[in-house]
Amino acid sequence: MEDIEKIRRLVSLVSDNKLAELELEEPDFRVKIKNRGAIQYWPAASPPSSGQGHPQWGPPPSDYPPGEEPDTSGTETREDKNLVEIVSPMVGTFYRASGENAEPYVTVGDTLEPDTVVCIVEAMKVMNEVKAEVNGVIEEILIQDGEPVEYNQELFLVRLREEPSAE
Repeated sequence: MEDIEKIRRLVSLVSDNKLAELELEEPDFRVKIKNRGAIQYWPAASPPSSGQGHPQWGPPPSDYPPGEEPDTSGTETREDKNLVEIVSPMVGTFYRASGENAEPYVTVGDTLEPDTVVCIVEAMKVMNEVKAEVNGVIEEILIQDGEPVEYNQELFLVRLREEPSAE
């Protein structure tokens, strides 16, 4: 009966964190859970678009009761509207390359297409590729390889570029 409760908690963990897969092995217990509906690039359905071809994220869900949220009126906003962030879709560890001796996915000055993989965020031994989702050029890499990242933490600054018009 203890194993069934453990499995229920693990299934809940996979579902709540939208993980693609979880594997746990103990001396007398082994389980592998695959979430067929998992989203590997975003913590929820793809973020809504502003119509400019880049995702618009809101703040993460609040832990504060309604009406008791902290005052963020002094929060800085980005002046340059052509400069957007690529943020971490989940809590995990940031990796710039697919392996220790591999070339980084992107470097400053690289041109991005929406499907360009920019990094990996490892969460519970699952490697989640993060795609650019914008047309642009990498202006700045804001985090070091191997560092832990939080949900919605800025990873890259990207200068948007005009999409070629179809004529």
